[in-house]
Amino acid sequence: HERSFHGSSTCIAIPTAEAAADMQLASLKGGAALSIVCNNGKVAYMLLLSPLSRARALYSKNATTPEVALHASLDMLSSLEAAETSPGLYQQILVILDATMRKEIFEKDYDLAARHTFSTCLGIAESQMKANEISSLDESVAIRDFLWQDAFGAFSENETSISAFTRALEQAIMKQCGASDEQQFPGSETLRVPPEVMQKLVESLGSHPERIERCVIRMPIFCLDFNQVAKLCIQHNLHTTFAYLYNEGLKDALTPAVEMIRGVSRCSTADSQFNLMRKLCVYIAYCFRGMRYPPADQANTLDFGQSSGRPGGGDEALPDLVHKEEQLHLVRAQLLKLLLLCPLRQLLEAGSEVPLLASEPAVLEGPVIRLLLRVDACLCLSTLLCAFEEWDAVSGDVFAASLQLPSLESALQNESASSTALQLVVDKLSHEAEECERRGTSGMADAGCIWMFIAHQVATGRASTGATTGADLLARVLEHLCLAASTLDDLKRRESFERAALRILEEWWDMNCSTDHAQRVGKLALNTGLFLLSAKISVYRGDFASAVDFLLKYIRDLEEGKAEALEAADLAAIRDQRCAAVFKILVGLLNMEGTRRSGARDAVTSKLKEFTKIDGTRTAHLIGTIQSNDSATGSDLAGDLQLQGSNKNLENKLLTEHYIEAICQVNPDIVLSYLQRNEGNYRLDSVLKIVTSSPGRGTFRCDDAAVYLLERLGDIAGGQKIVLGVVREGLAVLSGRLSKSVGPAAGGE
Repeated sequence: HERSFHGSSTCIAIPTAEAAADMQLASLKGGAALSIVCNNGKVAYMLLLSPLSRARALYSKNATTPEVALHASLDMLSSLEAAETSPGLYQQILVILDATMRKEIFEKDYDLAARHTFSTCLGIAESQMKANEISSLDESVAIRDFLWQDAFGAFSENETSISAFTRALEQAIMKQCGASDEQQFPGSETLRVPPEVMQKLVESLGSHPERIERCVIRMPIFCLDFNQVAKLCIQHNLHTTFAYLYNEGLKDALTPAVEMIRGVSRCSTADSQFNLMRKLCVYIAYCFRGMRYPPADQANTLDFGQSSGRPGGGDEALPDLVHKEEQLHLVRAQLLKLLLLCPLRQLLEAGSEVPLLASEPAVLEGPVIRLLLRVDACLCLSTLLCAFEEWDAVSGDVFAASLQLPSLESALQNESASSTALQLVVDKLSHEAEECERRGTSGMADAGCIWMFIAHQVATGRASTGATTGADLLARVLEHLCLAASTLDDLKRRESFERAALRILEEWWDMNCSTDHAQRVGKLALNTGLFLLSAKISVYRGDFASAVDFLLKYIRDLEEGKAEALEAADLAAIRDQRCAAVFKILVGLLNMEGTRRSGARDAVTSKLKEFTKIDGTRTAHLIGTIQSNDSATGSDLAGDLQLQGSNKNLENKLLTEHYIEAICQVNPDIVLSYLQRNEGNYRLDSVLKIVTSSPGRGTFRCDDAAVYLLERLGDIAGGQKIVLGVVREGLAVLSGRLSKSVGPAAGGE
């Protein structure tokens, strides 16, 4: 291959003997390298071809079979270090590739030609990126000039060859994006396909829309013919691609949702309707959370089963669409208005067929949310929750959001605003729950899901149920909560359900619910073992004795083996929570005014012993709180109201005396200290009778309290008598024990 040396400049250096061991070589700059090596006094000549020269030699030797030279050149390229490559080498490989490609096209081996073309061009781009010569694949001369210009022009001669080119392009896109089993190419940027090439890809894959979708969502938006791809998406129901186009190209989150809703309405089978409904819900949830759809990692799609919160790591923010918080606010408001306020029929195009909804005019005339609830209520409600994880707004923002459809704006202009966006959701859902119940058995499960959603929002304090709902609807919420709680084995979740029911009960009772509803819910709460709820209902109904009994059952329920699966720490925490809830209700009973005051106090004082056994500290604090509250209000009374204050003072003293009677029986050791701390809050003579008649007297444990009370009454002799009596009884006991121990000793034992 002598012509490889033409035009080379030589520089020869004879190495010294010392340098000979290092094989210091003289070099020819350009096509070859000539080495002269001293070896034991003899001169040896070695001709080393450069990579460029070897590539030229390979091509010259294999002019009729350029594919052989191409494979050998690529093998050589992959084995070279970054410093050994050069632009001339890349150009020579492209010359060999051009000859190989045109030979295979001439022989009509289009698929092989396309594979060789793409693998070689991407191989050269990979080598250039490893050598840091370029920062992205598109900067490579192999991609920019040869692949998209020379090669694309050569393959465009007929339909068969261009189909082979687009098939290889599809594989390259999937491979470069890591969607195939082969190794992903280096670099973070996607292979950018020129619009004219992308148009050919879309045209050739027209009969395989799912393959178009896989490619398009990995393409930069400027590489696409927007109108062509959008039309194809609508024609083939490529909703994911359609969402990508509008999100990336027009910064529009609303239009893809509208198109998916139309698609759900047009579905002819329940399975296809559910699948598209799920895709719609995932898309809306991603928009609510301000995340990119479709996700970069398709295997990491949003899971509604997980707790709400932004998934960590894998999902990107929607670029520009929700780059600012106010833009995300607008997107959420638009989507909520679309779901809650927009009639479904207004969205459907004229003449659209709705095979699954043709016999259900109520769904067509209702808002979009009604259709979604009909398909899958739990999925729909989970989607709505995504909007309110860390956000809420005044409902006026929802009404003011533009849906970009004039016919809809005129139909919705008379709506009135509520307090918050979440309250608007709760109000609309309450009506939809009622609509579900009208369907009979088939709609009861959906209604239950809706009531649970409403109950959760009410229990957290973020919404109320009294805005547009009546006592009948609230009764249904309570019924669903009771039934749901009765099916739970997890005691912690059961507790949360019961607290939610209590929160709703407070609003429900204020709406003057009927006696029938009260009896129905009360009976259901009792049958399902929700004793705290039963106690609260009994309080509202004025049955204070039953309320106190239910409160005791609520705490003792933990002691009857129903919490065996819980660890000691968890059980103690639940018991503490229950005690706090019980004593909160007791405070309300003891502070009750009017004609119900006497009955409430009697019911509580009759069970003070039991409450003292359950939690003596809280019981003492309860008594002290009532005393301090009434003494503070009594000091401000004047005139005729002072009589009322003196009556309350007497009631409090009676309450304290009942408590003293309870601790005499439960814990006599603390009676004296309690009397000393609360002097003036009880009647001395009454408490003396309680202490001296206490069953604990036989154990001498209340005698100190009796002596203290007698001293306070001035009966010193009576106090001394008790002390002497204690001493005599003690001596008698001591004498009896001594005689028992001395007697056997005297008998010789």
